[in-house]
Amino acid sequence: MDTLKQQMEYAHNITLENCRVAKPIRFTETSSAYGGGAEGLSDGFAAGFLWLDKLGLAAKYQVTHLFRQSFFGGRYALVDMQLNPNPDLFLSVLYKRLVEGPVFQVTSIDIPAQLRLYAHCVRNAYYRTSWSTEVVRFGGDKQTLAIMHLFHYRVSY
Repeated sequence: MDTLKQQMEYAHNITLENCRVAKPIRFTETSSAYGGGAEGLSDGFAAGFLWLDKLGLAAKYQVTHLFRQSFFGGRYALVDMQLNPNPDLFLSVLYKRLVEGPVFQVTSIDIPAQLRLYAHCVRNAYYRTSWSTEVVRFGGDKQTLAIMHLFHYRVSY
């Protein structure tokens, strides 16, 4: 998990330091697994958390294009061999339809390493709210997270 974050941060910093004009960062041939994936894992619900984290990281580090390794074929594809959608396809579509604009900096004194927080703008088509929060937690006991400032909500994760 942290290796991907370090790589995206590195690419983002290179463009900031060496380019006078913002250059697009494209992340190609990516997925929630490698080597063809693992049946029941990389094509299932659990892999969705890794994919959602990757979408959040890509937005945070201003990756303009995130290309999936495989739409069809392999255990990490967006659709299976019978053309049934895998969970990552639904996450990709929801993310594309709901999220746009900048990712806001989320700061905290005690964010555990297993927790990733992303705060996004919501597309203009969804007028009921203008922000969205993405919480991805990997392992550990149930805890309560207070998201304060402009929003006064408590979320259990």
